Amino acid sequence: MNGSLAVLLLLPVFLSTVRTGSAIRPVSDLASITAAPRGFVPVPRGMPPYAAPTPGGEADLLGDTTQFGTTWIDIMSAGGCGRYALCDLQDVLQVAWVKCSVPATAERHIYWNHYTAGTGWAFPGGIQVEMNYNAGGSTLDADSSGRTFISYYAHIPPYPDYLHPAISVGQIPYAGMMLEFITPPSPVGLGIPRMQVGPGCRVHLLSSAVDSDPHLYYMTGIFNPGTFQLVYQPAWTVIDSAAYGTQEVGISSSGRLGIAWVKSRHPEIPFDGDVWLFTDDDGLDPDFTQRFNLTQFTDQDTLRAHLDASLLFDQSGYCHVAFTTRSYFDTAGTGYPNASIIWHWSEQWPDSFRMIADEFNPDDLVSCGSWNVKIQHPSLGLDSATGDLYCAYQFYDTDTLHLSDQGLPSGEVYISKSTDGGMNWSVGTNLTSTNSPHNAMAGECKSEVDPCLAKRVNGVCHIAYLLDLDAGCVFQTEGDWTLNPTMYHRVPVGLIPSTPLVPQHHRLHAEPSSVQPGPPAMTPSRLALKAFPNPFNPVSTIIYELPLAGRVRLTIWDTAGKLVTTLVDGWQAPGRQELILDGSGLSSGVYLCRLTAGKHSSTRKLVLLK
Repeated sequence: MNGSLAVLLLLPVFLSTVRTGSAIRPVSDLASITAAPRGFVPVPRGMPPYAAPTPGGEADLLGDTTQFGTTWIDIMSAGGCGRYALCDLQDVLQVAWVKCSVPATAERHIYWNHYTAGTGWAFPGGIQVEMNYNAGGSTLDADSSGRTFISYYAHIPPYPDYLHPAISVGQIPYAGMMLEFITPPSPVGLGIPRMQVGPGCRVHLLSSAVDSDPHLYYMTGIFNPGTFQLVYQPAWTVIDSAAYGTQEVGISSSGRLGIAWVKSRHPEIPFDGDVWLFTDDDGLDPDFTQRFNLTQFTDQDTLRAHLDASLLFDQSGYCHVAFTTRSYFDTAGTGYPNASIIWHWSEQWPDSFRMIADEFNPDDLVSCGSWNVKIQHPSLGLDSATGDLYCAYQFYDTDTLHLSDQGLPSGEVYISKSTDGGMNWSVGTNLTSTNSPHNAMAGECKSEVDPCLAKRVNGVCHIAYLLDLDAGCVFQTEGDWTLNPTMYHRVPVGLIPSTPLVPQHHRLHAEPSSVQPGPPAMTPSRLALKAFPNPFNPVSTIIYELPLAGRVRLTIWDTAGKLVTTLVDGWQAPGRQELILDGSGLSSGVYLCRLTAGKHSSTRKLVLLK
């Protein structure tokens, strides 16, 4: 398959073979591979013998829950947890998760299942979608037919010590028969893939390098349903340096590509980071030199990006990004341990960063565990029928009367709602409302972690999460190994309140008076784009301002993602620019005016009324 290593998985009967070039080797030969993968952490304490309790007993559970699988690990992925749940266009929920079948071992595999209202889960316990020595970091997407695409990293024979990304693709939607396609070789081991599928079954795959100076790599390929072949591009492309596992990729219905990730300002300081963003209008030939620093923190700012980002496109083509910040004081190199804020940014209002959730409390000193803060892991979803945005996130209950026997808090799943495109967000609603007993032993905790909100909300918010039965991450020597349920939480949108709203009293950046002066920079907030009148009939004046000279492209698109006209495409000097848009030959409706200048872009909605 284009010279790459492929594994044919005929599931659920497991008539599987490993294909290397033209040679075929039985899967049973994998048992001869004994080298242990890197990074394995043994059990931190003696594992208590217990039976995993049945999920339930929540005091104020909002919506309905059901269990789709189990795993002995207690984390879905490093950094953010990625998109491992989706609601496809057939209203079928699909999930892919990392299942560890034996405690205190390194052997893990990727399992998949799907759920339909009225019939429940198709495969009790799920179906294994790869047959490698070890695998992890799953994300999934589906094409318009519901065909499943699952990305993950794996220890692939004959290189069990070398992480390598792969994608398994369903031969028939919902049948559980998968083909595995190994990506082309990379110069370094690559882990924590993130993947989305665009128009024409074009796959966009990100992966983080596993080394002391991690970088973000990009790969694309096209799947042919007629031949059941996924053909990748010849080589990986390096995007930029990036914190491990923090990347997110999104695709619009028109094929517009968006990538967000966290990049450290100083590689030696793990929590001194910014959120970076890249967008491309068609995703066919992305120029990653056009990436830009979305947050642009300075030494005077007291916030820094945490280790996660969520990205999606709305029905009008605007890009939305949610991310977490934690406190950081540059001169001291320290910050408050738990103080954290989840933010929203949109291309529709590029100069506004709005708070989704605010837990910036300097007095909250209970440790949430390694690499964790009070609120984190935002996961965006969109109900295109109403335009409402939703954001699920993880919240740690740091009540000192509800800590585990190791002094760790349990996680909860919260959700917030915006009815105005992200300018305002409702105060978070606790969906799970579980309380662990004080000094809870392994098996007694209920810690919901790593929530993933399906990006498509169809009148229902579909959320997957891991129910850790002993708070803490065993890979950070916190908590014991427990057999943890993986949960699906179904919440009708009518149960999620849209008020009260989160007070917008924090700023992402320090007040201008406290920022040291410097040369002007071309940032999204300085790239102005306006149209007057709007709505218009049939003429509107488009006005934009360029802080710096550079190549400028001004285009008009319809809401189906089709290019209507290109107004400007060339080099322009800085300053104010004006031109006339004549809509005499256009039909009444909504159009998008998109300005791209240098590394940055801005989009405005235009309404033509005749």
